[in-house]
Amino acid sequence: MSTRGGWAIDANLFRAADDQLYLTLSCAESEIGAAPQSICLARMADPTHVVSATVRISTPDRSWETRTAAIQEGPAGYTRNGATYLTYSGSANWTTNDYAVGLLANTSDDLLDPAAWVKYGPFSTITPARSVPAAPSSSPLPTVP
Repeated sequence: MSTRGGWAIDANLFRAADDQLYLTLSCAESEIGAAPQSICLARMADPTHVVSATVRISTPDRSWETRTAAIQEGPAGYTRNGATYLTYSGSANWTTNDYAVGLLANTSDDLLDPAAWVKYGPFSTITPARSVPAAPSSSPLPTVP
C-alpha cells in the first residue's frame, strides 16, 4: 500500500509518540523491487486509509546496509519514553553473506520529515562467521538512544 506508486513490502502499522497511526514499509521506485529499497512512512486516518503522502525517510547508505544489495526492509515502529523509533533490517536476507538490524530515531514531532530521523546501527549482524538458521529481521530491540 503506497501512495507513491512503485513497489512496497513489509508494511507495519503503529501508533507513534504523537498519538497518530502510521504505516511504515520497505519501498522502491521500481515495480519489481529492484535495489535500492528504502524505508517509507505515511500517516493513516485509520488502519485502512492513508491520509498523507508516502515519504521516503531513509535510504541504505551505510556499508552494512549495502554489502550484498542496497536494502532496508522489515521496518517496525514503536514508541518509548515519548519518542518514536523504527527498527529495520539492512542488506540482503537471501544470502549467507550478511544481514543487519538498524534503528531510526525521530528527533522532532514531524515524522514525515526525512531530516528528522537519525540512523544508528548495526545492532545485530549476521555474516558467514555468525550464521543463524533464520534471518533476524528487525525484531531485536536495541537499547535506544
